[in-house]
Order: sequence, then C-alpha cells, then structure tokens
Amino acid sequence: MKTFEYYSVNRNSDQTEGRGHSIPVASFLHKIDARTLSEDTEFCKKHGIMGSSQGIHVSSETITIYESVESYKKLNGLEHLKRMALAKLTDQDKILLGLVE
Repeated sequence: MKTFEYYSVNRNSDQTEGRGHSIPVASFLHKIDARTLSEDTEFCKKHGIMGSSQGIHVSSETITIYESVESYKKLNGLEHLKRMALAKLTDQDKILLGLVE
C-alpha cells in the first residue's frame, strides 16, 4: 500500500455563472506547480468562469494505492474494523463485555 498526497487544479463545471460543481483539470505532486497553472492567464481564459480566474482553485488530495485485493481487504476488512472498534474501548469496557478476564 502506498499513499500519495497531490495537488489538484479544479474548475467549476458551470463556466457561465459558476453555480456548478468542482471538476479536476490537472494534478501535480508539488503545490507550486498547481498554483502556477491556476494563475496562468491562458489557462484561466479556457477554464475560468467567463474567461476569468474565478472558479479556479487548488486543493490538496490524498490517494491510497493497494498492491492487491487481498491487501485492501486486510487493511479495510471486517477484522480491521473489529480491531479499530476494540481499540476505542477502555479496559473496564472490555472486562464488562467479557472480552478479557
């Protein structure tokens, strides 16, 4: 499993009034590259609301890539959820539930 942080340059889906939702246009590993593109005049004319820089923004995203279905199930499956739930219980809760003596 590998987790990456990247920066997405987004535009509004409604380029007339800006009442739409956010659509990713390009993704970068470095924030400076995303900022540079989002401030580029030609890019804004093409992707901004009515040819302006409005509606263009940069967001930070995280993506997790799993090596296989088995690794995904191991990390996100029922056993993992059980461990996460048990970790939230106090020692007294575990004794009351009969999970430990």
